[in-house]
Amino acid sequence: MQNADMVPLREEKNSVLRIRCSDARDVYAEAVSRAELARGLADSMCSIDVLNDDGVALLHNVTAAIDALIGDAMGLYRCAHDMQAKPKRIE
Repeated sequence: MQNADMVPLREEKNSVLRIRCSDARDVYAEAVSRAELARGLADSMCSIDVLNDDGVALLHNVTAAIDALIGDAMGLYRCAHDMQAKPKRIE
């Protein structure tokens, strides 16, 4: 449950994912969520048994969605990792 004053984790505009959260755990949870969605879509591809024009178009759309979700998940994992890293001292 979210408080009314909490900032949303993400804002998607023009295919750009903007992180609006300072908690690495929330960013990591979003990465896991997107990875699980990609896995679910990949599993659902097994149910496509007719490869007519509609089936091919559906496969194309599903693979594009999987690609986008995996790309987002990898970027979010990297962001969460960077948020937890100790700042480097510049001497």
